[in-house]
Amino acid sequence: MKALVIATGGVGETVLALPLIRALRERRAVEHLCWVAQQRVAPLLQRVGGIDELAVFDRARLSATGRWRRGWRWARWLWPFVGRRFDLVVTLRETGLARALAAVVRATERLRFGEDGGGVRHPVPGRYLADEWLRLVTGHDGPAMPRAEIPSLWLDPPRPLAQRLEGEGPLVCLAPGLGDEGGPQAALRRWPIAAWRELARALREHEVRVALLGPVEDEAAAHAFEDLEVIDLRAVTDLLETLAVFGRADCVVAVDGALLQLAVLAGVPLVALFGPSPPSRVLRRDVHTLPLWGGADLPCRPCFDGLHHAPCPGNRCLQELEPRHVLDAVLRQIGIERRARTG
Repeated sequence: MKALVIATGGVGETVLALPLIRALRERRAVEHLCWVAQQRVAPLLQRVGGIDELAVFDRARLSATGRWRRGWRWARWLWPFVGRRFDLVVTLRETGLARALAAVVRATERLRFGEDGGGVRHPVPGRYLADEWLRLVTGHDGPAMPRAEIPSLWLDPPRPLAQRLEGEGPLVCLAPGLGDEGGPQAALRRWPIAAWRELARALREHEVRVALLGPVEDEAAAHAFEDLEVIDLRAVTDLLETLAVFGRADCVVAVDGALLQLAVLAGVPLVALFGPSPPSRVLRRDVHTLPLWGGADLPCRPCFDGLHHAPCPGNRCLQELEPRHVLDAVLRQIGIERRARTG
């Protein structure tokens, strides 16, 4: 059986989709798996394995200005798929590229969320998205439905990075940015940079080593930690290097975005900060994960419908998360991990 998975999302959605690789092999008897993904996530998928054919696209190149240039690049990329036959085509998110690709291939069975010939399939609000994609592929629901398990991927950081991480005491990684999970409403999922600074300062007072990872998204963030004794690895680590550093940490603190899912993939204790969207959608609660959801008294929370956030003048939900509460959560996570490692 040949299957095509069209996964055009970023790092976060790619990590959440990884359980599909095993499910397609074991529950749908797929022998040849072709996976379509953004170029930036290709190194991650290659490390995870289980994919026979990886077809990558450069979103920036396909979105080039100029109608004719853009059309030519789309046509060149799509051409190898025209007329190819698959037994199963799975579309994880409806995008222009996903629709175009699904239109040019031939398939015995097609699965996607939304209306189709077999009725209507939609993600159940509040459910873990990885579970919902398994439900889509397997057709099973209820107590006996398969449970999505994100695989762990542990990598050794390059020697220069490993040397910068050496030291006494626990290591906590702070990820103030969103990674590639941006967009016009990305600011709603950011915790204030002043709060990140206060958390870093408090952790240093507790003799905890602090490393900063992810992109530097504005001028204020670039200079916020200059007078603190932290290991600043922002904008100097690529996707796999960030994953490798997370794997060395005793705890990672991240907001809802790509870096949060990288921490899940690294299999380390995690403190996850949420505001507009419910934690249950992208995070499974277990002994290693501690979600903090701000704005409990706000009637507008959550404001994310699965595609868009509601118009919001400011993310009060996340701003109500105080650094001292996040600090308490981090210290609790470090304590749990220390007992697990020494016991």
